[in-house]
Amino acid sequence: MSEPLYVIAGNILHAMDKATMLDPGGNEIIDPAAYNTIDGLYDTFDTKIEACAAAMRDIEARAQAAADEAERLYERKVSLLKHRDWLKEYIRQNMEFVGRQKVEGSLFTVRVQNTAARVEIADRTELPPEFVVVKTTESPDRTKLKEALTAGREIPGVSLVKGTTVVIR
Repeated sequence: MSEPLYVIAGNILHAMDKATMLDPGGNEIIDPAAYNTIDGLYDTFDTKIEACAAAMRDIEARAQAAADEAERLYERKVSLLKHRDWLKEYIRQNMEFVGRQKVEGSLFTVRVQNTAARVEIADRTELPPEFVVVKTTESPDRTKLKEALTAGREIPGVSLVKGTTVVIR
């Protein structure tokens, strides 16, 4: 079984420490065998990095397949619920058409009943202000913040942060 990447990286650093040492006079001593070991470790490291990149691509593909399937299943759910709603309205219309309020079967009892009153708004623009709730949200404008910071402005509690990322092509 191959070693984990962090172990290989540690082995490289250890081998680099051993490759050059100082003699008692302070002169640098180079160990050619250690450099051969380092070259082999770098080959192993590079192979492991490439395997990790391949695994990342596989995981990304599986995640995308899962997202696609989730979208398909969501669309299927919406379609099924629309069909259910259509059937419910179909039953209601036909029961009212023939004047039946209740049908008792062996598995289900279906009845038509009055619902509680609900508010229906034909035109929101005609509502008096006391019947309107205004909702506001606040969120930082990151684009403007970045422009201001890049221009040299100091803003308390805000800073530009640069990081690193792995790019696989």
